[in-house]
Amino acid sequence: MYQINDTLWEDSYYPRLPDGKRKKFNVYAKTKEECEKLLAEMIEEKKRGIKEETLKKHY
Repeated sequence: MYQINDTLWEDSYYPRLPDGKRKKFNVYAKTKEECEKLLAEMIEEKKRGIKEETLKKHY
């Protein structure tokens, strides 16, 4: 996580997708705490999506 400027923070998540490739997802927020919260929410959302996609490929 890093501060882009005085009023903007950014963090990234690089999950491995079902096809084996990695994809970058970013979150932006006005405070560090908000950025941490958004990142945690996004990680859970992406993990659910990847799991569902993986299950679809196996059935």
